[in-house]
Amino acid sequence: MFLLDLARYTIDAMNQFPKLLFCLAVCCGSPLGSIAAVEPVGQTSRVFAFTEPNVTVHVAFSQPGRIETLQVDEGQQVELGDPLAALETGALQVSQAIAKVRAADQSTITAAQAETDALQARLTDLSALQQSGGASPEEVRRISTELDVARAKLATAKSEKEVQKLEVKQLAEQLKQRNLTAPLSGYVTEIQKRAGEYVSAGDPQVLELVQLDPLKIRFYLPAADTLRRESGQPVLLHLPLLQIDVQGKIRRVSPVIDPESGTALVEVELANPDRTYRSGMRCELRLDQTAVSPSELSAQVSP
Repeated sequence: MFLLDLARYTIDAMNQFPKLLFCLAVCCGSPLGSIAAVEPVGQTSRVFAFTEPNVTVHVAFSQPGRIETLQVDEGQQVELGDPLAALETGALQVSQAIAKVRAADQSTITAAQAETDALQARLTDLSALQQSGGASPEEVRRISTELDVARAKLATAKSEKEVQKLEVKQLAEQLKQRNLTAPLSGYVTEIQKRAGEYVSAGDPQVLELVQLDPLKIRFYLPAADTLRRESGQPVLLHLPLLQIDVQGKIRRVSPVIDPESGTALVEVELANPDRTYRSGMRCELRLDQTAVSPSELSAQVSP
């Protein structure tokens, strides 16, 4: 009896081994997962992988501060440019108001300009008097030097005014950076910080955003199979969860073959404008597919 139970256990373990091997490979992110994912179906073989977001973005503030408002929730769909969160701006707004007052104040330039004009007029008069002997050369040189100094002060006042105007623009940009907007259209999948929490330079991330149109699927195919595939080529995919066939397009074929598994990456994109398909869905690709035209492939896609 003991020997019979042991034999049954051994057979069950051998039957489950390929599945366990595949799960281990997928969890480890190894190309081996695609080798283990080759399943014979009748006289054909299918490789399966899982749909993934086209882009995953970790959205973060570029400045430290306390979050004043969080305007999205997990699972919410956002469009490019939508507001996501904002930091407190009270101190910056006060600094900007002060900078605007300084930039608008023209008194320093007005005073320097008046002094320059007065010295210029004085120098003109002394130069005329010098010709008739009414002014000494030393006095003319003194006024000329004072005029040069006054002109330098005027130039400095004008430069400082330009700097003050730039400070206003700098503060406006800093205020803008305290508002977080969506860098792409997609879905909020995870929120790391809430309103009231502090964002530091070492931990600026607030949320994760994914783009689901298109989706991408990464298949690791036998090297021989990749030789007849190329970027832009349409492929027929099967989604078991929905029990439908859909048309995808090869985005790229890796030029590098993994020497241990003998496979190479083939990345496929799947258009998803209506968000019909979800990330994480199982997707199958037949290895015996031959290159066909888009019109021929469309005829094979289930309605």
